[in-house]
Amino acid sequence: MANLNWKQICAAVQKTYKRGQRRLAKTIKNPTPENFHSWRKRVKDLWYQLRILQPLNRVVLTEMAHEAEILGELLGREHDLHFLWTRLEKETGDKALRDELVQLGRLIRKRSKRLRSDALELGRRFYAEPAKAFGKRISIFVGRRL
Repeated sequence: MANLNWKQICAAVQKTYKRGQRRLAKTIKNPTPENFHSWRKRVKDLWYQLRILQPLNRVVLTEMAHEAEILGELLGREHDLHFLWTRLEKETGDKALRDELVQLGRLIRKRSKRLRSDALELGRRFYAEPAKAFGKRISIFVGRRL
């Protein structure tokens, strides 16, 4: 990292933001569990970067990192429910559990739908800014004009 300059660091954050935008667009177009999970990975990448930069502008970057963290948590909970349901579906051979699994499946689908909806709503707001403008804004927040 010693060889990196601020322009390169801000460009890397901008690139990560752009990747998140692309994953969001793909998820909107095709809302599969796999796409939601891939999008979550990009959100977490940006969250990590923003956390590293936080000391340079605690007020603004802490808020941005917090929004990314919330988005990542929503996507993570959705992924956890998908994983849980995938495992539970394999238990359908047990007739004694069948009714309970049907009820649980309904609850999981309902909660997953809500989590996906909330994540998409927050994601659209979080990723609304063009990537280039986001990168420029980050450079201003860290006190390094590009």
